[in-house]
Amino acid sequence: MRLRTVAAVLTAFAAAGCYESPVPLAPPSEAVVDTRLLGRWEAVASEDRQGGDLLVLRFNERELYARFQEEEGDETEHYRAYVVALDGARFLNAQDIEAGDVDHRPFFLFRYDIGPDSVLTLRMVSGRSFDKPIENAARLRRFIRANLENERLYESPDRFRRPAGDP
Repeated sequence: MRLRTVAAVLTAFAAAGCYESPVPLAPPSEAVVDTRLLGRWEAVASEDRQGGDLLVLRFNERELYARFQEEEGDETEHYRAYVVALDGARFLNAQDIEAGDVDHRPFFLFRYDIGPDSVLTLRMVSGRSFDKPIENAARLRRFIRANLENERLYESPDRFRRPAGDP
């Protein structure tokens, strides 16, 4: 699994070092809707990423479906995701919908921002900041809030932009 980029929603997709949380930051009932995420995104080439295609669709009134394919011919990854706001920062709580037991799928957490240039920046929460998984959502939120601006909390950012011709 390459979740590093569906925060890459999402972006990404699993890489060594990502934090696999046993709990989300909050339940879907507390999710906020961010329609700016909806639609197709293409990865901006970088040292860590050559390409990729991300599609984000509304699943229901609070949740999203995200599909990511790193390169043509690579395995396509499918995620259930939703947005939680913490002190002005937005996070995607994402689960690989094809991974393991439905009741024990880990959550991957991505801080994201869509800048004035319409570039989606996803930063996956890294496992290096955790000695062990935090199994209580309230404690996890406190930890994330206390470290919001600590760059060590995140993996390298992945960036996406709308394909040419898409609104």
